[in-house]
Amino acid sequence: MQIVSRPAFDLTRTMQEAAAAVSADELDHATRLLSLAGTHRPNRPDIFAALARVQLKKSDLAAHDVALERAIALDPGNGAYRIRAAIACPPMMTTTAEIDRVRTRALDRLAALQAAPGRWRVADPQLEIPTLTYYFVYHGKDDRELNSRLASVLRSAHPALAGVAPHCRAPYHPTAGPIRLGILSTYLRDHTIGCLFSGLIEKLDRRRFRRVLIFSEADLDARSVALAEAAGDEVVLIPRRLDRARAIVAGLKLDLLWYPDLGMDSLTVYLAHARLAHAQVTTWGHPNTTGIPTVDAFLSLDAMEPERADPPYTERLLCQPKANLYYTPTRLASRASRAAVGLPAAGNLYGCPQTLFKFHPDYDAVLCGIVAQDPQAVLVLHQGRTRRWREHLLARLEAKQPGISRRIHWVTGMPRGQYISMLSAFDVMLDPYPFGGGNTTLEALAVGTPVVTLPPRLSRGRLAAAFYGQLGWTDAIAKSPEDYVSIAVRLGSDPVARARASAAIRAADHRLFAVEDGVRQFEGLLETALRG
Repeated sequence: MQIVSRPAFDLTRTMQEAAAAVSADELDHATRLLSLAGTHRPNRPDIFAALARVQLKKSDLAAHDVALERAIALDPGNGAYRIRAAIACPPMMTTTAEIDRVRTRALDRLAALQAAPGRWRVADPQLEIPTLTYYFVYHGKDDRELNSRLASVLRSAHPALAGVAPHCRAPYHPTAGPIRLGILSTYLRDHTIGCLFSGLIEKLDRRRFRRVLIFSEADLDARSVALAEAAGDEVVLIPRRLDRARAIVAGLKLDLLWYPDLGMDSLTVYLAHARLAHAQVTTWGHPNTTGIPTVDAFLSLDAMEPERADPPYTERLLCQPKANLYYTPTRLASRASRAAVGLPAAGNLYGCPQTLFKFHPDYDAVLCGIVAQDPQAVLVLHQGRTRRWREHLLARLEAKQPGISRRIHWVTGMPRGQYISMLSAFDVMLDPYPFGGGNTTLEALAVGTPVVTLPPRLSRGRLAAAFYGQLGWTDAIAKSPEDYVSIAVRLGSDPVARARASAAIRAADHRLFAVEDGVRQFEGLLETALRG
């Protein structure tokens, strides 16, 4: 009898295959590979930590907990695992009650970690805790306590985070010449942040500011290069390695450091813990408080901040009347045909091509209400890269409005020009809440597509209303979910009402696009933040 030997288990290859499966959105296959690795190497905590990350991406919090608890049992002194366990948040959730449970759990676990300062250490937070509280912002809740507790835990676990650049050890004294303004984001590229803020950066007054553009060398693209050429008085590249990046920025001797989108990339969050400039500020690229004591000010808009008596920020809130943008939109000679952009020929098209984790359970009532009130309604949604998220949303909506999935048309990623043409072919655009759109809203308004919005309590859902306020046209700002549905159905089903709305938007859009007033106001906020 011939005996065939089995090949030896190759852990390195299996882990590489699992990572490739995650990148290809084959999350179940990645789960099987990592489970197999755990069977063969049951004493390797890193395998179970990797499995936990995949389960969380699948929004399976229970399976995540099992895997991460196994990692913690194998390596009980690992502070990164315990912090990850504290802030675990599924991207997709079914009910507001589930959201509340996840948030309460996070606060309780962070409090327990705070109660033992210095006990849990993290050698490299950027490597070991690459995702922080990013998904919590989509819950529509005040995150001051959450992010403040996390900042405290992180600074205790990795004291080097709270470093101070040598030039910041002495008080700031103004000198002759422009302010040395560092602008640091890993998303100043072909991304929403690059689209929103590149024009503003280019228009900053060189006589007042010397613009030091700080890019992640791993994230450069053609837009980054164009911005560097147009607006970089100095251009600096940093690696995606925290200690080295921090040393480079510290050596720039900046007066003022502006992070446009703190909270989106863990590298910039970790950098913001250090005092790298005399004043450090952020704004609504990621519209949430950081909880970080070394971020001095949050720069916002009057229309985005209704709670001025008790603003939901640990930072000093500074506001301006007009949007801190210089946005030059893409104009179209005419509205695109549905056929040209692959949209259904029949039906009233209600577009909401947002990332799926923006669809809060409370917003389901709006989508279901539109479909119920307009028999010709077709919801146009972006399917995204993660199939599990789409399945989760469909299951949630079907439970509330059986048959709604047959009224949804899914679109995929497409070139920017085609995407904007698609926006012009919508009958109406839907702005989700409690976290709304920014760049997508501007793109829709620029092609005359009306956007229905319901501004919530916090700034992250109030951009569309702020833009409408600047236009001076507010007919599509709803006062309640029921009003939202009513406005959307009226615009979606009545061509006359829709044409009037589109004409009003086009007639006023010169007040919003390519306007320098907001730039000058933003410069004033920057100087105010530096003066303290």
